[in-house]
Amino acid sequence: MAARKTIPIAVAIFLTGCWSIEEWREKVVGHVWVAKEITGVSAIEGSRVTLVLQTDGTASGWSGCNNYRAPYRLAGETLHFGAITSQVRPCTGTLAEQARRYLEALGGAEWAGFTREPGLFSDTDLVFCQKQLCEESGPLIRFRED
Repeated sequence: MAARKTIPIAVAIFLTGCWSIEEWREKVVGHVWVAKEITGVSAIEGSRVTLVLQTDGTASGWSGCNNYRAPYRLAGETLHFGAITSQVRPCTGTLAEQARRYLEALGGAEWAGFTREPGLFSDTDLVFCQKQLCEESGPLIRFRED
């Protein structure tokens, strides 16, 4: 059985102003999101790094090396993540580096959303950024819906 480790993370992600909270929940919660890009680097082909925000307030997914889980709470215009619990299985090389960057990026996110501005991001990409204005900091993680 793989050991588990807990990563304390305090994250407040500000939701996009383009949709109401109900529309945002409908578009994001319960869907499988696959990372396309992590900290400016394309995800390793076939690694399938995922995020699912469940209706029960649990976020879960695959970091590329291990399963992870974290509680989350949607309140007003923010999404709060609790501590991430992850299995610790042997993982080395570029997959291990990508998994580390992904979990760090997830922990550093302060804003999540979609944008309808031409040339920035598409309506179908979910992006997590350090600041509300992603064009200043660039996205930490860019997801596509599976």
